Amino acid sequence: MARYFLTVPGIITEQELPYQWGLLIWDGKRVRMIHESDHFQEVNSRHEIGILLSALRRIGHSTPQGMSIKCYTIETKNRATLGIEQ
Repeated sequence: MARYFLTVPGIITEQELPYQWGLLIWDGKRVRMIHESDHFQEVNSRHEIGILLSALRRIGHSTPQGMSIKCYTIETKNRATLGIEQ
């Protein structure tokens, strides 16, 4: 499992990265890898997916240029349906 911060230039430096994390920079046209992530041994998929979904909800309907969000529906065992929309 690899973990990265994705940001624009000047927000995070390599020296500020937490241990084992990588750094990706969006320059307005493409994403460049500044620092490669080490592989994490511990994985907590349920919580990591929750964090990702929380971040996606905050984007709302105004998707930033260069970002593509597709709609997926995940059926759960608890009768709840989770949807991610563009």
